[in-house]
Amino acid sequence: MREVLEVGGACRSEYGVPCPDGVAVAIPMSVPGLISGGAVYSLASRGRGGMAAMLVLWSLLFGALGFNFLDFGMRGDHINIAFLSCAILFGLFALTPLVLEMTRRVITLRAVSNPRSLPVTVGAHRIVVHLLDAAATVLGVWCGQTCWNSLSL
Repeated sequence: MREVLEVGGACRSEYGVPCPDGVAVAIPMSVPGLISGGAVYSLASRGRGGMAAMLVLWSLLFGALGFNFLDFGMRGDHINIAFLSCAILFGLFALTPLVLEMTRRVITLRAVSNPRSLPVTVGAHRIVVHLLDAAATVLGVWCGQTCWNSLSL
């Protein structure tokens, strides 16, 4: 991924930007490998905390991807808004499952310690989910507007 980001984020001989060595083989092979490996891991560890571990792996993956976009978005003398937008989106992708898992655990702990507080904590969880949804929607609209404006110039 970093090799493709080095050449501007897209490579193709028709664009006049040839892909770095190995990218044409590595990218198509890595995505199905990652998905199938994650599915095998999730199925093999089902019932033994595999889903919580899968959320951590998801967050690590998207956090690493977001870091790459952040790193390349702030290189040099100018800021690359497209890479920074991707960094923000991938950061949200990384944090959302962790936030949802943490709120679920808080709800479970509160329900065990005080069963009468369950409706309040479930409502709080729903509020967190709706706030994250609204934030993702606003960010998506902003990114779309930014990209449209940059293409229109």
